[in-house]
Amino acid sequence: MSVGELRIHIDHERIACFCQARGIRRLSLFGSVLHDNLDPQCSDVDVFAEFEPGVLKNVGFQYFGYGEELAAVIGRKVDFCSRLHPLIFDRVKDELFPVYERPGRRFDTEADHRGLRQSHRTEELRDLGRSKLKESVNAILAREFPKASPR
Repeated sequence: MSVGELRIHIDHERIACFCQARGIRRLSLFGSVLHDNLDPQCSDVDVFAEFEPGVLKNVGFQYFGYGEELAAVIGRKVDFCSRLHPLIFDRVKDELFPVYERPGRRFDTEADHRGLRQSHRTEELRDLGRSKLKESVNAILAREFPKASPR
């Protein structure tokens, strides 16, 4: 598929400005906007954003307005996401259609997404480790200092 075949108008200059201002390194479309089942009256545009590393740490609640801001650029309601459940990502990864890509190296969306999943697993394991450590410390304290242990 090419940009000319899309059933919506893409203003590449405005999209680039939007992405650059927010640290988005690649912005891709997926879903009905790429298929014949796009309903011009009510279909939203599914958008997958890949951010520069570390950008989202300082964004806060502004992130939740990105969909509406992008909708104003595209002229249609936008379903904006930067993370997908692994099962959903596996279904759409091959149809991601980039409409913006930061100049420079090419990105491997699947590898980046695997890295993101891995970092989430690492955080989950770290949290689990802290929880187990706390349980172990409380058990030792209860055994060594029975009167001082929390009830």
